[in-house]
Amino acid sequence: MPQDHETHDGSAGEEDLDLNAVILVESFSAMAGAVVAVDDDGEEVEMVGVVLAIEGALGDDHVTHRFVLPAAGWEDLNTCGVKAILAYETGGALEQVMDDARDTIGEDAAAERRWAGFAARLATALDMLDPHEFLVLENDIGRFVQVAMQEDEIRAETVSNQYLGPDVAVPPGDLDLLAQLGWSPPTHFADQDDSRDQGSPNHWIDLPDGAPADRISSLLITTLRRIHQVVEPEDLTYVSSDDAGARIILPTLGLSRSKR
Repeated sequence: MPQDHETHDGSAGEEDLDLNAVILVESFSAMAGAVVAVDDDGEEVEMVGVVLAIEGALGDDHVTHRFVLPAAGWEDLNTCGVKAILAYETGGALEQVMDDARDTIGEDAAAERRWAGFAARLATALDMLDPHEFLVLENDIGRFVQVAMQEDEIRAETVSNQYLGPDVAVPPGDLDLLAQLGWSPPTHFADQDDSRDQGSPNHWIDLPDGAPADRISSLLITTLRRIHQVVEPEDLTYVSSDDAGARIILPTLGLSRSKR
């Protein structure tokens, strides 16, 4: 394509610049109109064209390159440039997505191993509880699950919204999920609990005496993770005692004891 070169002071360059050299482009502009250009035979040719002007640094010089492109070729050049940019950006984005995916998969696998280890420790702790003893696992916003060992059955409960403030209440969709997991809804209000022998003001489920501890552990952990959004076992604290209030220490859980 016909072209000319200018140095930073606007005068014509004394020698042709190597267009294969690396130019740090600082600005780019394009104008369309009737253009008179010189072809390879030295004859003037009038055409509708696009004049491209590129300014930038070439080594120690500031240069301006102008190119005349027939208007018919502009679409191809524009498409080529856009595709090159998209390929570069998409490639970078794809690489980042793949890196993020690998990190996420690795983190998820590590988290699952931590929860699996905690599930085994929780099952061991549940096996250690005798009748009239209970265990509560809770997070820092008052969401909890609890298990009470009774003479002929095992009562498991998880907190209902009447014990939670509006900013940390369990949303309706998660209440439906609680039912799908097997939890029964609250049967009465908290201030009626002392006068009720059946049901609970919390979501609850009664399991037969001798129910496998790993089954109970799985139910509690699924509820903590899917309903109460507990990310790591270490986000929990525990309380364990008997009906008389004597505290039970369960160091194998690997959790801090609750301060309440």
